[in-house]
Amino acid sequence: MSKTKPTRKKKGDAAKAAVQKGSPGKRPSGKAQKKTVRPAARRGSPVMAIAVGIVVVAGVAAIAVSTISQRRSEAGRAETRSVSVSGEKLPPQPKDGSQSDPAVGMQAPTISGESFDGTPISIAPDDKAKVVVFLAHWCPHCQAEVPRLVEWMRENPPPSEVSVIGVSTGVNRGASNYPPSRWLEREGWSAPVIADDENSSAGKAFGVEGYPTFVVISKDGKVLGRMSGEVSKDQWLGILLSAASTTKSA
Repeated sequence: MSKTKPTRKKKGDAAKAAVQKGSPGKRPSGKAQKKTVRPAARRGSPVMAIAVGIVVVAGVAAIAVSTISQRRSEAGRAETRSVSVSGEKLPPQPKDGSQSDPAVGMQAPTISGESFDGTPISIAPDDKAKVVVFLAHWCPHCQAEVPRLVEWMRENPPPSEVSVIGVSTGVNRGASNYPPSRWLEREGWSAPVIADDENSSAGKAFGVEGYPTFVVISKDGKVLGRMSGEVSKDQWLGILLSAASTTKSA
């Protein structure tokens, strides 16, 4: 049986095949490859880098100062405050508007309290008549009424002999539109506001049964009238005029 002798490849043929195929990951040898020279990246201007750094640091510092001042402001703010009531409490306001109000002519109780930030505020007889507005942050009628009252007081400021005092009462952390201090601030309410306590002591002392409730008090501390619910602009102006008229006749 004849054997076939293996054919020997010439060295030149092997070298030629290697050049044509090429090795993995390497360029085929043969012609010299041209090197591509990339221009070096330009470095930023030192002055520009310093300026950018200063702006960033200033921005961070401004944010930090703003945050600290906001925390300090919130730290001194309370949604409810201690309230002191003296004098006879008013009977509950009749729910039926057609009924006469037994509180009319009574001496209004004296309320000693504080604003959200702790500023002392009182409802007591002095040289001015008063319109006391009881508000609850979760009350939809109050939310609708406050912006209107703000606008009306801006257009027609209350007479100098009449003080408008708000009372934030019925506070409920779990209810909508909490906290009341932020709500009134957001709406632009400028009149003084007493932050009622957690038991709504001020509201109960005035016999408040619904919100909003307006109580008109004469210069000598007598109740002239109470009104609940949203009021029109004409009604609001009438409330102010009725309060002012008592100071002129006194």
